[in-house]
Amino acid sequence: GQVSGNKGISNFWMVKVNNSGTLLWQQCFGGSKVDEPTSVLSTPDGGSIVIGNASSNDGDISGNHGGGDIWVLKLSPGFLLPLRLLSFNCYRENNFVITQWQTANEDHVKNFVVERSYAGLTFDSIGSLPAKGNLQSINNYQFTDVSPFATNGNVIYYRLKTTDIDGRYSLSNIVAVRLENHSIISVNPNPAHNVLSINIESGKQEKIELYICDVEGQILQRKPLDLFKGNNFINLDVSSLSRGSYFLMFNTDSHNSYKWIKE
Repeated sequence: GQVSGNKGISNFWMVKVNNSGTLLWQQCFGGSKVDEPTSVLSTPDGGSIVIGNASSNDGDISGNHGGGDIWVLKLSPGFLLPLRLLSFNCYRENNFVITQWQTANEDHVKNFVVERSYAGLTFDSIGSLPAKGNLQSINNYQFTDVSPFATNGNVIYYRLKTTDIDGRYSLSNIVAVRLENHSIISVNPNPAHNVLSINIESGKQEKIELYICDVEGQILQRKPLDLFKGNNFINLDVSSLSRGSYFLMFNTDSHNSYKWIKE
């Protein structure tokens, strides 16, 4: 299940969860026999001490004196979690999404990776920043998503992956960023020959322009639209365009785009 790295009959299992109970980090400690934790205490340096009974004399445990011993395990501040992630927030600014986070106790941290998802399930890396490695003060970071184009719906999801120098990592909470109140639902046919039939969902009545752009972002066609709240069906004449790939985009700060192919 959620447990990996077990070394024997029973081990000390250390976990880190967020406020929602999502598992962020886990690791087993002990040996091949029965090792059972009874208490965990925070230490002044930000680490932890785990106390329990140990029967093993292998794996992480050495020097067993017979039967069950008392085993005291000290974990450094950077072990259970490579750092203290004080906050992780995302917000829209013009045509971009700004991600910001704040940390403390950056012990053995390698880098931070910003990940993005359009459905909140599968995340892809969109950029990274090296850790500052400052243990004595609070560190502030900012990363800008310059192309936050939602392909489905009006919401994009972000999370932060923190990796330490040993290859272990932890994941932040997931932050949803809502985009503008209109999005392209469907484009038919795709590939297209002469006419594109587009379904645009709008959250309000408004006047906008729809652009056809090439893959380099150059605007090739403009079409003014009077949208009403709900589904809007528009036909576009694309017979004059050459064969290739194109994007449909709005002239507003909506980050929605739709890729289609002309045959």
